[in-house]
Amino acid sequence: MAFQAYRRSSLWFVFLCYLVLFFTGQQVSAQVETEKRSFDISEGYAINTLKEAAKQAGVEFIFSADLVKGVRTSSIKGTYTPLEAFSLMLAETSLAVFQHEQSGVYAITKVSDIQIPELEPKPIEQTEMNTKNSNWLKTLAAILAVGIPNGRSALTAQENSDDIVNLTPFIVSSSNDEIYSTQQSNTGTIFAIDRDSIPFVTSVVTEEMIEDMALDNPADLSEQMAGVSKDSNPLIADEGGQASLTFRVRGFTSEPLYNGFQTGGISHGTDNVGRVEVSKGANSVLYGQSPAGGVINLVPKAPQFTDHSRLTVGAGSNDSTRVIFEMGGPTASENTGKVSAYRFGGSHQEFEREQIFFHAQLQTFWGAHTWQFNENVTLELQTEILEFENTPSRTPAFVSTGSGPDRVVDPFNRLRNDRNFSYNGPHSFNERDTWLSTGFLTVNLSDSLTARAGIFFGEQERNSIVLGDMYGLGTNENANPRYTKSNVDRATFAQKIDLLHQIQFGSLRFDSLLGFENHEEDSTSLSLRQDRDAFPTPVLIPFSRKPVASDYPAPPPPQAFTDLRSDSDSRLDWTNIRFTQLISSGSDNWNLMWGLARGDGEAFTTDRRQNATSLSVGDDTTYTVGGTVRVFEDADSDSLNKVILFANTSTSFLVQSGNQQDPSIFDGFSTVEELTDFVNNIRPNPLDPQTGQGYEFGARFDFAQGKFGLNVLYFDQTRENIARSFFVRESRVAGSDSENLVGQFQLASGEENAKGVEIGFHWNPTPNLVVLGEAQITDGKVVSNIDAPQEEGFGLIRSPEDMYTFWTMYNAPDDSSLSGFSLGLGASYNSSTRIRPQINDRFRVSDDYTMARMLVRYTWKSDKLEQQLSLNVENLLDDEFTMEDNFLSEPRIYKLAYTVRL
Repeated sequence: MAFQAYRRSSLWFVFLCYLVLFFTGQQVSAQVETEKRSFDISEGYAINTLKEAAKQAGVEFIFSADLVKGVRTSSIKGTYTPLEAFSLMLAETSLAVFQHEQSGVYAITKVSDIQIPELEPKPIEQTEMNTKNSNWLKTLAAILAVGIPNGRSALTAQENSDDIVNLTPFIVSSSNDEIYSTQQSNTGTIFAIDRDSIPFVTSVVTEEMIEDMALDNPADLSEQMAGVSKDSNPLIADEGGQASLTFRVRGFTSEPLYNGFQTGGISHGTDNVGRVEVSKGANSVLYGQSPAGGVINLVPKAPQFTDHSRLTVGAGSNDSTRVIFEMGGPTASENTGKVSAYRFGGSHQEFEREQIFFHAQLQTFWGAHTWQFNENVTLELQTEILEFENTPSRTPAFVSTGSGPDRVVDPFNRLRNDRNFSYNGPHSFNERDTWLSTGFLTVNLSDSLTARAGIFFGEQERNSIVLGDMYGLGTNENANPRYTKSNVDRATFAQKIDLLHQIQFGSLRFDSLLGFENHEEDSTSLSLRQDRDAFPTPVLIPFSRKPVASDYPAPPPPQAFTDLRSDSDSRLDWTNIRFTQLISSGSDNWNLMWGLARGDGEAFTTDRRQNATSLSVGDDTTYTVGGTVRVFEDADSDSLNKVILFANTSTSFLVQSGNQQDPSIFDGFSTVEELTDFVNNIRPNPLDPQTGQGYEFGARFDFAQGKFGLNVLYFDQTRENIARSFFVRESRVAGSDSENLVGQFQLASGEENAKGVEIGFHWNPTPNLVVLGEAQITDGKVVSNIDAPQEEGFGLIRSPEDMYTFWTMYNAPDDSSLSGFSLGLGASYNSSTRIRPQINDRFRVSDDYTMARMLVRYTWKSDKLEQQLSLNVENLLDDEFTMEDNFLSEPRIYKLAYTVRL
């Protein structure tokens, strides 16, 4: 079935046209570098201005972000060759530009690192172009330095300085010249590109933001991105089967990608996350089957071509401890001419919650290596291992009052008690071992064609023993508990191939991407349960006191567990072939993006408890069309500098696994035995795939020469054929009032819609201060639901309609009396949320809440060491709130950490 995507796809015609563009564009691409071009570049930070100059020149320009950190270039306006333009921009800096003889690529080096041959001084005419002439000498010296007789290439010649690395067009270059600078993204296009050229809204959380906010729980990443909310929380989730990290983007569930790959639902940590990118909107064109709301991409930390090491030791409230260690840097061999860099590290954290008996620990280990064998071949490998274990506390976190030991919790949102409840007790536990690995081989086949092959492997093993039936509703102090033991193994393997073709036709630039991806996912699960007769005498825990460990029965020996026919095997396979293209004007005044993709997939499940087998198949052609237009630009203005309009429309699809049945066929049976026999022998039906579509349009504004940026947009997105579960109970038989479960089935019914307004801004009044903010006001509704028509008109589950996030960071200047001092302050707000429906309580909502954060840090240097002492405070306002039934409310939390860097 996978290869049917090739036969049925209309992309063959597009591909043939593309080949014509490829062969006819070779000559044009090769000529651009020697021709004079029109340049109009404002003064600014080199990390931004050099990228803009390279675009206007239509050439490749490589440089280290660390090398140009804090460097400001001069403005230019006129007609120059690329080398002339770059040289003029760098004339007043300590940097020089040179062009590599073989590849024609332009690169940057420090003037102090250039080995200038002994030349007899000659007088230089003092003209208005004297600056240009002096910089030409620097350029000439740089080119001569590349050709000194040591046989080393332009890449390896820089190993003793800042290691210029030829980044592939799929890698986003870092930027450290401004706090939290995020000029580039690739989640919305696959290849790296300036975010202003992408017709989708992209939000980025940088490594620096994660570190500054001490985000040790990956679910908390949602607090930094409006429109993204928590869907499940693997670090404190209390249910044995809830082991994957999921978010909601614009109200729709989204499992995060790992380095561009779908993981099949696996938990993550934060200590190896280098960047988080969110591309909102339907993205099946780029990522195969994907949710309607958007994709979240967790990008692991990449090796750096500068030596670095870090050790962080911390402790805080709730008996928390945290240790992080990592190191890395370049490795090179002069004999082979290879350039490579490595990175490895690990972390350990432990923490508790206010709820009794809860304890968790997470250990992570990661390693990465990048080899640049030559200017055309790059290999990148990443691997990460996570080991998580917790003692879950099933204390419901509903409305509570007071703080500390005087806090009062209302476990059922109906009555108040003078202590916290715990369902599971101290003997329950969850264990998850996770392995994530990616590999990318990038080959420059020509000056304009780049091929990239990628692989992903993910595996997770989950084990749990959970105590259930400990309490009932009301004030019943007695319980008849029993333990459930479960084991789940999940393995995911994926491969992708991308061909990126970049050509120039006159003033037009074409970035064309042809890609293929295959995804295979297998999982097995087994659940065993302790016999109900294990405790003939009910367990009694008086309400008059706080529970203690001895109140809870210990787990039984392995032979006391009974197989309840609950084992299952699942398989999901899908393929995706896609073609997307970004067309840009020479001056980048407008960009047009369009794409088509054909997705094909199948899901198969064997479940002894839920009626033998279920099969789901689906295929669909998805599309995306969008563009940006620069309607105004005045780089010299002190007020408004730039206005960019953007719009897009796109679709998506998602293969769903389940056994689709009509609920009415289970009515009318005279006995429970007849109903049970019918359920056990019913023929399984496949579920239709979930589909999504939507559009958005908005504007981006730049003020004060790029120091203030503002995004405003409106969006409207819908998903249909949502898989709903319904239960067949014995009470369907006339005269029976038993709620015992006979079977569970699905129905691809329902439609949900989310529309609203999103606003985001960034303000950098000085290089030492940044203010970031986002807001989203949403109207999300259940449009239809055949299984539960009473839901129609209600808000989306676990999707706040109003979300606001704010963060500001100030680093005192080095020459001030407060040198080394940093202060961060921020908050996120979520409005009241409709949470998971409960029996007889279907439409209950959680509290609205505000999570405030603060950072106070002092940094000092001694010899080669940089040391930091930081204090992070979470829930600064100590507000009582309930985010979800299993997302726990917390008091004010303090985190003290010491960090040393070399």
